[in-house]
Amino acid sequence: MIRLQPGNYFGQTTQVRHFGDFRITATRYAPGTFLPTHCHEQAYLLVSLRGATIESAMHRDHVCSRGWVVLNQAGESHCDKISDQGAEALNIELPAAFVAQFGRRLAECPVQYRHAGGALPAVGCLQIAMRSSDPLSRLAVEESVTTIVDYLTDGAASDRVTGAESLQAVEQIIRDRNGLTPSLDSLAAHAGVHPAHLCRQFRRTRGRTMTEFAASVRADRALERVMSTDQPLSQISVECGFSDQAHMTRMFRRFFETTPGRLRREAR
Repeated sequence: MIRLQPGNYFGQTTQVRHFGDFRITATRYAPGTFLPTHCHEQAYLLVSLRGATIESAMHRDHVCSRGWVVLNQAGESHCDKISDQGAEALNIELPAAFVAQFGRRLAECPVQYRHAGGALPAVGCLQIAMRSSDPLSRLAVEESVTTIVDYLTDGAASDRVTGAESLQAVEQIIRDRNGLTPSLDSLAAHAGVHPAHLCRQFRRTRGRTMTEFAASVRADRALERVMSTDQPLSQISVECGFSDQAHMTRMFRRFFETTPGRLRREAR
């Protein structure tokens, strides 16, 4: 088995940045690429930005597309197949002191594959920080990584509560519809529970309401288009389900503390 030293990853390294104790390596993978069985010498968090990766670990295949995060402790083996669309990701090495802060919670989760869920805005904030020269980017990265890992380790416990599969199915429906959700009654019917129970359980286990989660999914979809395409902002706002461009701008300020126009200018 191949053991990768810190800072070394398969695929094409497109950017490396340091934010305090965190080193983040942006990688790009060609369509159809196969990554042989390997492990990493240091615990790390992979954040999927584009395309999809099928990772085989712990006797299961895990499909990781945008918004999915993978938490791997040091020495955990896995292999990967890149989808026909290729893939892009951020690889965030987790310092020993950071891992120690989570103590038992992180030790009980040697490998985690989850959608960022309630921490989804943190994925966009990381992507923005990689392109920013603002001195506050260090704090933004530290906060975002902490938020994601906290959500992952807490979510592992939440998944053990009754009805976890139903809640995951509801979350998947919201993601599949890009934040343009059906009615509460239809979601509750799909989960097989009373609407009030669904609202209560979703908020308790996800840390936000279904409406807030749907809004973050819609904003994340727009963020990806703003940063990776030349589509007019007005067109993106319509296609992503906002009432108009001003509405999209308000949501960017809410979730990412910036505007689509500013991101577009910085990307250029």
